[in-house]
Amino acid sequence: MDIVERLRPYGQGLAVVGADGTQYSFAELADRIVAIADELAGDSRPLVLLEADNSIDAIATMLAAIGGHLVVMPYAPGNDVLADQLTASFGPSHIARVRTDGRFGFERVGDAPPMHPDLSVMLSTSGSTGSAKCVRLSAANLIANAESIADYLEITPADRGLLTLPIFYSYGLSIVTSHLLAGAAVLLPDRSMIEPGFWDYARRFSATSFAGVPHIYEMLERVGLAENAPPSLRHFTQAGGRLPPERVARFGAVARQIGARFFVMYGQTEATARMAYLPPDAVESAAGAIGMAIPGGRLTLRDEQGFVIDGAGVVGELIYSGPNVMMGYAETRSDLPLPPCRSELATGDLAMRREDGFFEISGRLTRFIKVYGNRIALDQVEMQLQAEGHRVLATGVDEVLLIAASDPGSNAAITRTVRSSFGINSDRLQIVNIADFPKLPSGKPDYATLKGWIRLPGGENPMPVDRTSARAGVMAAFRASFGHAVLDDQSSFLSLGGDSLNYVNMAIGLEAYIPALPEQWQVMTIGELTAAAEAAVPPVGERARRPRMTHLDALRGLACLLVVALHVVGNPDSGIGVPWHSPWRAFTDSLTFVRMPLFTALAGFFYALMRVTTATDLLRRKAETLLLPGITVSALAMALYAFRYGYTGEPVVDLLLGFQHLWFLFMLFYTFVIVALLERKGPRSWKLWAVVATCIFCVHFLVPSDARTIYLQFPVLFPCFVFGIFLRRIDWLTRSTPLALFSAVGAIGFWLLVIASRLGGFTIVAEFYIGYVASFLAIIALVRFFPSVPVLAWIGAYSFTIYLWHPTANAAVRAVIDLLHFPAIPWLRFVVGMIAGTLPPIIVHMVVKRVVRPVPALRLPAAAITGA
Repeated sequence: MDIVERLRPYGQGLAVVGADGTQYSFAELADRIVAIADELAGDSRPLVLLEADNSIDAIATMLAAIGGHLVVMPYAPGNDVLADQLTASFGPSHIARVRTDGRFGFERVGDAPPMHPDLSVMLSTSGSTGSAKCVRLSAANLIANAESIADYLEITPADRGLLTLPIFYSYGLSIVTSHLLAGAAVLLPDRSMIEPGFWDYARRFSATSFAGVPHIYEMLERVGLAENAPPSLRHFTQAGGRLPPERVARFGAVARQIGARFFVMYGQTEATARMAYLPPDAVESAAGAIGMAIPGGRLTLRDEQGFVIDGAGVVGELIYSGPNVMMGYAETRSDLPLPPCRSELATGDLAMRREDGFFEISGRLTRFIKVYGNRIALDQVEMQLQAEGHRVLATGVDEVLLIAASDPGSNAAITRTVRSSFGINSDRLQIVNIADFPKLPSGKPDYATLKGWIRLPGGENPMPVDRTSARAGVMAAFRASFGHAVLDDQSSFLSLGGDSLNYVNMAIGLEAYIPALPEQWQVMTIGELTAAAEAAVPPVGERARRPRMTHLDALRGLACLLVVALHVVGNPDSGIGVPWHSPWRAFTDSLTFVRMPLFTALAGFFYALMRVTTATDLLRRKAETLLLPGITVSALAMALYAFRYGYTGEPVVDLLLGFQHLWFLFMLFYTFVIVALLERKGPRSWKLWAVVATCIFCVHFLVPSDARTIYLQFPVLFPCFVFGIFLRRIDWLTRSTPLALFSAVGAIGFWLLVIASRLGGFTIVAEFYIGYVASFLAIIALVRFFPSVPVLAWIGAYSFTIYLWHPTANAAVRAVIDLLHFPAIPWLRFVVGMIAGTLPPIIVHMVVKRVVRPVPALRLPAAAITGA
């Protein structure tokens, strides 16, 4: 069907709104298309080189091509390099652009070449790189993709889409076609979203959709979508490169907050625009995925031998098939009449199918990167710079282009060429000067080594490093935490089941090779961490910085020992059997304001360190690592207690709230339930967290003092967990030296006062409330000043298992020494009790982990016993 016949039925409905507010109906747009067709009418269809700005004339020309009246090659306004190469390769018959008189028009420059009757549009494969290689697209390709997009986005004539991307880019063109063919309007703002007028324009014309590539969403995060989006906004979409999962989840939450939907999409020019999309209800739970095939399309995976991969979790090349797959490539004029040669598209991307059925990209097979959403052909960059006389090699990762150049004097010229020809500014360009380029044994350039020299944000200057030792170090860190689990370049800390218990150990191991450990290292793959290690290894003779994380695990070890010490000392009828008013009891009682508040605050701090998961996944993990061991160990402890002393408690209550000391695990789980709701429903601001924590603390006044421990302690300890999050998220709480010194003095002063009151027999007025404030002061001081004590750090790594089993282990050892008539010397019994409470649980942990490593099916039973 002619494109004009598709548009005319919408009549006087709004089709296009210009940047100046001029409105065009579908009837007027159809008339413009007809006028273009009449102007270019001749013996054969013309091949038009279009300088494609986002104007009504350029859009009408693109639609005329889809209607079969011409074949169009669009290019970015001002990109004369690409225009010259397209002209030289294909010999267009006409050039369409805004003339010197300010009016749009067509200039005949030659005769039309023979072309296949289905050919409509030719898009450059490399965005702004200047490549003359084009994708040949038919009207059927473009219309099928437009209809598919309109289907899953549910575009109706009531929609108005903001054209935030250029129409010479397949993503931008698809916005035009998917809206207009569905009877919806296209809005043409002529300014960036960071300019106030952009959002005024969007509100004025009731925009319902917004589209962007990753760097647009980076800017959008700074200006604030929720604050600027018009109330009419119904959905916003992202494609053109990988958006970090945490940012996907954040925008999904923002979309829900403003009543819109956020679609993450995946596509290539070779498939017209889009091949997959992630449904809005999955953007938080599957933030790293590209989703599923678009309506009418199909995604499959193939291994290196070409066999189809059916199972989940196996990496292969992503293959797409559908009616939007291109007719083929064209590099010269002689390629234009060729018939369609493809029924499917090998994307060149490596991907895997997740357990939820969605696909997830894990890498690229070919030498392309994306910068500012444009695909950059690294070979083309090399060729152009070499043609200008520079001795260079080019490599990179998404959003960073690295040029290795032999002559430092050429750096300025390289920077100018990269900016003018490829549209890459200096903030995304890195130049390394080296006389001899690294080579493989075959003599070919070693691009893998070059890629390892890419600087991370804040990193040192790149230099050649031993790639083998860097990779071995990263793998060693992973094996130390995950043993014989299956490790490959796509494995990450979180994908392997890492949590706060082995977070610090892992960070310490990695920091030996990556001193500037990235903030979100736990979601980075082994391959990505290896590249970071290769770029960050210090020169020979230069000492690596001391790992930053060891004092945190040492502090966790201290908190663990304080809990063990409380139960070892016990009371006159347990523990070492000292009187209530002995110095032993005075000492342990004096640390009440530190013990559990510190343990809880550290839990909050570690949560904030690695909070990169969804609320659903968070609660699933915490049910596995808190509730499962809590219930299991409670049941075993109740059985042992019944055998030794006779059990007279309430079994159901003890299993649901924790037997004896295990109440803390259940309190932590209920804490995470509230945290998950806060992260999911509310804005992430310290004010919201502070209000919720204060309200929960006030519940303390309503709880009877004789209530079960969990009911009494939860309102008191929940604010400590939130405070731990604050310590991570609010820098000045731990970086302010005056605050840390004041906190240390205040905490020590209160501690000495409590000891004096216990030994002197006097009462401190409002001790609980003063002590509660002192708890926060102590936490600040300890997090800031506590040293890295290796023994404590080692204990801290096993703190969870120690917490689970120390009373049982201590009781067993105490029963043995009682049978042996061990001397009733308090300090000796205390030392034995501390060793008994820590060492046996550590041994149990190590044995269980060794058994589980080669048998993954034992992971849950092991978690039930050790929590790891």
